[in-house]
Amino acid sequence: MNLDATKTTDAETTDIAQITDTVQTADTAQRLRDKLIDDLVSRQQVQNLQVEAAMRAVPRHIFVPEASIDEAYADQVVITKRDEKGKAISSASAPWIVGLMLDWLDVRPGHRVLEIGAGTGYNAALLAHLVGESGSVTTVDVDQDTADRARAALVGSGYAQVNVVCGDGELGFLADAPYDRIIVTVGVADFPRAWWDQLTTDGRLVVPLRVRGSQRVIAFDRRDTCWQSTAIEFGGFMPIRGMGAQSLGSVVLYKTAEADVETHDVTLEVDEGQVVDRKALSRAFEYPKIEVETGVRLSNVGTRDEESSEWLQLWLTYSMSGYSYIGATDEAIASGLIKLPYRFHYNPAVFEKGSFAYLTLQPTVEPTLEAQGRHQFVICAHGPDAAGLAERVAEQVRIWDRDYRNVRPCIEAHYSDSSAQLENRFVIEKKHVRLVASWS
Repeated sequence: MNLDATKTTDAETTDIAQITDTVQTADTAQRLRDKLIDDLVSRQQVQNLQVEAAMRAVPRHIFVPEASIDEAYADQVVITKRDEKGKAISSASAPWIVGLMLDWLDVRPGHRVLEIGAGTGYNAALLAHLVGESGSVTTVDVDQDTADRARAALVGSGYAQVNVVCGDGELGFLADAPYDRIIVTVGVADFPRAWWDQLTTDGRLVVPLRVRGSQRVIAFDRRDTCWQSTAIEFGGFMPIRGMGAQSLGSVVLYKTAEADVETHDVTLEVDEGQVVDRKALSRAFEYPKIEVETGVRLSNVGTRDEESSEWLQLWLTYSMSGYSYIGATDEAIASGLIKLPYRFHYNPAVFEKGSFAYLTLQPTVEPTLEAQGRHQFVICAHGPDAAGLAERVAEQVRIWDRDYRNVRPCIEAHYSDSSAQLENRFVIEKKHVRLVASWS
């Protein structure tokens, strides 16, 4: 008997350990993945059974190796690329918005799908699962390294059939057209004609659309003469780069210059096409604050059942040309310089010439139980026309509350050669299209 034949070599021990780790990782990933999808389904953020099956089948952790296994299956964004200044320029979107957008896209077996923004490749893998063997998926990204990364992850996870293209999403990808569905996973401000030309006449587009600083994920159906919205949801995405990139900017409203004084920064986010008097706005805080009560209330503020103000924000986006977002540092808020209802930079604001106004929420003191948890919208303003601007914003809030609070808007995108009658609707001119919003 050869005793040496019964011994396990170091190499074999290593192989066994690696196989064990792989199996344990796969088991853990599946358990965490199922828990995540169970949560999304219970919150009705994933309702399509085919989308649910795809999200249970595709291993997200393979596409985000920079994240731990727990982070990969948390309902959160994973940053995957930063520029030379450290600013995030690519990411894996939070699973809830991935599922929601795929629900709206309504992909069927056999469909041909174009994705603008390859990212990690995860979304393309889900699409490949949904279209099946008889369909096709093309994903386009402007960065070669991002495209290469997505391709490698797709091959490694069993979805090598996805066509990964390094190109400009503004142009779509004519070689694989026509498409039944187009999904855009970067924030855009316009609708290039190529998307219209490469989509079938009964096709659907799901896209994060940015207007005056306000971004919404919108599902559009292609109609005879325009894109027409079918669903709208708040959501933030990295801005598109390449030919479709938009020049975004921040106006500094307040900043202390003294070296020995703690800096208090307040900034206004503006979009390309908005006329801004930066010099005048930088002096707005020299004027006293004006406050105007609107009489319009929001329920359950500060609780998990808080009523959303997103539909009011969308109304202001289209009804007021100076709509934007205002943000401030923690120091600025703590100092009392400014009081904002929401953290980060998602606080509605409006500017006109050298004045600006923003929405705040203040508790209401009313005796009825119904009023508990209710807050009132109050408009705060600074600048030479603070009183006038605050009252104009307050009036728009009241109009929304009186006439449109329970009405969901329709957003359309018309190309310049469209002959549609656009009277009595809000119209915003873009490079390629006219955005039209109506509440009816």
